[in-house]
Amino acid sequence: MKSKPLPKRQYKQAPSSGGWGMGRGAAFLFLILVLLLPGPSTARTLADLQAEALKNRPLIRRYESAIRQRKAGVEEARGAFLPGVDLGWTAAELDEASSVEPRSANRFMAEVRMNLFSGFYDIHTLDARRRTLESAKYELSGIRQQVMFDVAGAMLDVYRSGAELEVGENSVKLYQERYEEARLKQEVGILKKADVLKIKVVMDDALQGLRESGAGVQKSLNRLSRRTGIPGKELDPDSLDFSEFETIPEIAAADTLRRRIQEKRGDLNALKKLREAARAEYGAARSAFYPRADLSAGYARTEDELFFGAGNDTENELRMQLAVRMNVFDGFRKYARIRQALEKEKEIDFRVRELEEDLELELRNLLRDMDVAVKNYEVANISLAEAEENLRINEVSFQKGVATATDILDAIFYLSQARFNIISARHGIFSTWFSLQRLTEGFALPEIAPEAAVADGENLP
Repeated sequence: MKSKPLPKRQYKQAPSSGGWGMGRGAAFLFLILVLLLPGPSTARTLADLQAEALKNRPLIRRYESAIRQRKAGVEEARGAFLPGVDLGWTAAELDEASSVEPRSANRFMAEVRMNLFSGFYDIHTLDARRRTLESAKYELSGIRQQVMFDVAGAMLDVYRSGAELEVGENSVKLYQERYEEARLKQEVGILKKADVLKIKVVMDDALQGLRESGAGVQKSLNRLSRRTGIPGKELDPDSLDFSEFETIPEIAAADTLRRRIQEKRGDLNALKKLREAARAEYGAARSAFYPRADLSAGYARTEDELFFGAGNDTENELRMQLAVRMNVFDGFRKYARIRQALEKEKEIDFRVRELEEDLELELRNLLRDMDVAVKNYEVANISLAEAEENLRINEVSFQKGVATATDILDAIFYLSQARFNIISARHGIFSTWFSLQRLTEGFALPEIAPEAAVADGENLP
């Protein structure tokens, strides 16, 4: 169903008074009216609605927040490669002085420490955090595709319900025309009253179906409003551009679609990155078998008074220390951590294999569904032409008194059914097409604002 173009405004030319001043005043008034009156609004396309959804949905903000969390984790792991600096000050007051400590004392200390070797724990931990961040980016990509898929399905439902409403209106109009003809024939004795009542009953039933179709349009608009975050009062069939549903899409070869799934599918690639992160965690767990070496340099100043700088007896100390230590036994905990990391990697690998098999099955089924939908659409077009010809023949026969009321009612019903079949077949084609787009992450991301760079790890506060 194409969106209805808004009618062009007609402006009446002001009558000429013969005077130059009045003519210029009328032209000026005309210009003001043109500027103040709103022009025709642009109908929203599917891409427009998808961009609005990506901008409005809190679900997108949620996954962007998850990426910021992962990025902070990467920054935290990177900090292990930098030195640490500590400053401290303590003050103590004893009940009496001893040979070791004065009664009042304070101590200021500063220390710089740097890890020299930790069994590559820091390297593997940073790698695991980076893989987790990449996984979160793929998750966001998949969620964006899901939001766009939901919007496409909701808009398709609006298109279908609007088309069904139009078919219902045409059917009711045909029934009303035939009812008026039958009533006139019944008045002159050509047609029985039972035939007129039969048409009236079918017409009333069509009116009830028409009301349900009208409610279906509003419900589909409500779903579209929920999927896009656009207020419902701003959406109606006339404000939407359905031109995208007029051209049957072309489907790529199965091997091409399989390659796109492996390259772009968000949830699949997110799992693969988590598997890599688990492998890095295994390397971090193995670092417990290596020694650890730390270098530190410190300065301390001790005074015999409670407050810094007030003492008479002062002691300064400079110290540089290299500490090497290695764990010999920790209750088998490092072995448990290694097994845990290995099993985590295996568990994610099983999930990847399961998902790949599910995606392959979904692809085969969608390709079969598309083949069926296209063939149904071809048959439906032929049936529509036959139903239109059948109605034309029965209308001529009914007017001549040859065809009965049942014949004309059947012809109208067959025509309506043929039109419904066209709508259903077209809906099946685009529903399958959108599912294929979702399966292969084929929806084109719109340029929606700097926040979109989050998917690439840019502009993250």
